[in-house]
Parts: sequence; structure tokens; C-alpha cells
Amino acid sequence: MLRLHFPNRPSADIALNDGLCPIVRHASGQILAGVSAVGMLLLARFCLDRRGLWLQISHDRVHVHVNGRPVKRMAYVRSGDQINIDGQDMHVLGRLPGQASSPGHTALLRGYGGHIHGRAFALDRNWVLGSSEQADVVLQDKTLPALYVRIQPQADKLDLQVLPGGAPVLVNGQPCQQSTLLPGDQIVIHDGIRLVVESPALLAAPVVEQTPTQSEPVAVTAAAATPARPARLGWWWLLLAAVVLGGSLAALLLFGPR
Repeated sequence: MLRLHFPNRPSADIALNDGLCPIVRHASGQILAGVSAVGMLLLARFCLDRRGLWLQISHDRVHVHVNGRPVKRMAYVRSGDQINIDGQDMHVLGRLPGQASSPGHTALLRGYGGHIHGRAFALDRNWVLGSSEQADVVLQDKTLPALYVRIQPQADKLDLQVLPGGAPVLVNGQPCQQSTLLPGDQIVIHDGIRLVVESPALLAAPVVEQTPTQSEPVAVTAAAATPARPARLGWWWLLLAAVVLGGSLAALLLFGPR
């Protein structure tokens, strides 16, 4: 289950269920989530459907950043993303720490940000990340341990383990020394080093953080996409109109006031 966490508020997380979750500004200036937008200013809303979780911005005056990048209209967000809406920080989190489930098929580990941005690693064998040239994925930050994190596929799961001497990493925003990974999980190893576990199902969804579309998706059919043409009138209608107009003018001349 996805949930919305406010890191600077002592409040319970808000469940993101199927459907819409509005983000509004109260008259007091406080930004609230999951409440009715009646009488409040709608800033944005989360939409959870079969494609995943979408953040839709209501108008151009709302300032939104997802993982530090500005978003104007719509963003596809995942568990672990950090969002700022008009100065209010919020995190999208997934399962609680300790929960596990089978990913179901071979997944990918894809880098976002920094020198590993865009690189993908098939999780069909062990991968060790670290600053040493002996690591499978070499991290350029030499302040990190030589051999830092191991990701190991098992028969029905993916195991992440911080090797001895390493500081905890963030898995979906939670500090972990070890964790069972699922498709969609995000791993933050260091500032600017973020990795996402992806599966074929997730890869089918658009992995973009900004789109030039409208704030609400609109289905356009082929018929609707073609501008309607005005109906053509037959030439006989024009002839008939000319006859009627001519008769009216003749009657006005003959029988009109003198």
C-alpha cells in the first residue's frame, strides 16, 4: 500500500488508495492532503490507477518539485519519491519496513541521477556497489566504502544488504541495513545516487517527471481528433433562397407604400 508521509509533521501517514487524493491549502495557509477540496484552494491531487501513481498539478501558480526537479503539469511518481508542493515536503512511501513479497520475475536496477543515471543492471546475479574498482557498480564518491551494498537475487525475492562498516541506506525513505526489495522500490545510497528496482510491468509505464499534457488526461478518439466540417448545402438551396429573396423585393416594390 502506498502512503503519503509528511516528514516535518507529527501526523499519521495518509493512505493513497485507488482514486483521487486532493492536496489543498486551508484558509490558515496549511497544506492538507486527503480532505475535501470544498471551500479550499486545490493545489494538486494524486491519482492511483492501474498504470501507477500520478501527481496532477491544478494550475500554473503552484510550485511543485519531484526529487528536486520542477514539474508543471503532471508527474509519474513512485514509492520513495520526495515531493515539495508550495514549500510543503512530503514523501511517497510503500510498504512498511520488514514487509516482503515476491517480485515474481527478473527485475532491473536502474540508476537515476549522478554518473549512474540511465544505467540498468539485470538482477539475475549478485551485484556489489562501492567506491572500489573491484565493485560491480563503481560509485565515484570515494568517501563511500570500497564494497558498500550487495543486492542478491534469491529464488523468490531480492535481498539488499549493507556490508560491514557501511552506513544504512534509504529504502523507500526508511534507513535499512538489510531489506527485501520489490519492483518499484527506491534505494538512495548517497546524495545524488538513487536507484530504482524495475520490472517489465513497471517499464511499460512512462518513466517521466514532467509532461506537457493537460492536468487531467483526456481520451481523444480518431473522430474527435478530426475537426468537424460544416455541412455542405446543395446548390438548389441557394437557388431557392435567391428566388424567395427576389420575390420579396418585387412584392415590396409593387405593393409597398407610395
